[in-house]
Amino acid sequence: SIMASNTEEKRDEREARHDQCCREREDGERKKEMGEDHMRAVALCIYGATGFTGARVAEYVVTAHPELSVLLVGRDEAKLAELAARLRQTARRENGPGSASAATQVAEAGDHDALVAAFGRCRVVLNCAGPYRYTGLLVAAAAVDAGTHYLDLCGEPEFFDRVLLQLDARARERGVLVASACAFDCVPAELTAALVLG
Repeated sequence: SIMASNTEEKRDEREARHDQCCREREDGERKKEMGEDHMRAVALCIYGATGFTGARVAEYVVTAHPELSVLLVGRDEAKLAELAARLRQTARRENGPGSASAATQVAEAGDHDALVAAFGRCRVVLNCAGPYRYTGLLVAAAAVDAGTHYLDLCGEPEFFDRVLLQLDARARERGVLVASACAFDCVPAELTAALVLG
């Protein structure tokens, strides 16, 4: 009876250690799947923030989603500072005096290292700088190299193909989402197709 009790206790201990080991392995796998995304300081980088579309996207984000940290990235430091000041005023007016402000960082599309440094601070990059056929691939590649998810507002089919051909394998390897056509030209057509096909 005492031997049976000791055997059961040892079996219970082994099962508990096994269960703990499995939980730790699952936690490690989950963290690996999540990557370092959950640890990055900035939720959203808006590239091309000072352009027509980028500025509107930035204004929407800071007023409608004040809980998100935002990094405005572009090639002109003075325009970035002006936009950040304007957004700070808008956010305070809409959300109160304690509203967070957007940070800025200068990085030109042709400066891969500067883009990777900026994007590496963020969980998601939204590229608002077109025409994409000229600079989009440079920006998308930098996002992939930074391990940062990439979205754009592109409506240029040739660009979609180039991104798929040149970045798909690298993005999959890094666990990075690369998605074009996230607004404007393409979303109404996609929604219509989804409704029709049911």
